[in-house]
Amino acid sequence: MWTLGARRVRLDGGLGKKIVRAGCELEGASFRRRVYVGKEKQVRYPATTTPTPGPSSTYNPDARPSSRPVARLGIPENIANVLPYAPFYIGVVASVVELLTVPRHETRTRFHAAQGLALYATILAIQFLFGLVALITGSGFGSFMFKLAGFIFLVVSMWRVWQGRPHHIAPLDEATSWVNQKIEPVKQ
Repeated sequence: MWTLGARRVRLDGGLGKKIVRAGCELEGASFRRRVYVGKEKQVRYPATTTPTPGPSSTYNPDARPSSRPVARLGIPENIANVLPYAPFYIGVVASVVELLTVPRHETRTRFHAAQGLALYATILAIQFLFGLVALITGSGFGSFMFKLAGFIFLVVSMWRVWQGRPHHIAPLDEATSWVNQKIEPVKQ
């Protein structure tokens, strides 16, 4: 049960149904329900998929990664999901290798590889800006602090993915989707 101001929302487990109380309105996978005081009106729409954590990701975020080998990569899925977040540029190499080798049907691994690469690109861009500020001001304290924060964030990301918890970085959604769409797996 969620509370949105004075509105109470309860999500049903079956077929993406969302029951809404007191006039609040949410869209479900294939229909929308509006509940007014004592009345319920159901409006049908064409079936659509509800967005998952990453716009290009279709995997179930609640499912834990298995230790089964990833297609064309040969390493367990849980390790393949952790590698893109490895610090010291190991994650950049792992992300690119995974995006180039893993087929599109391995959505969880490709999502983490694309998100890891987008995260590294963001971190490197911000480090570059802090480096410029350090050159101008003569003080590299801000650059050092951001590098330390980036390292800690990458380690925490690795830990969360290793534990199987959903790890979705919302500000990187567009970049993750773009990377996942543009980097095609190499044909064998």
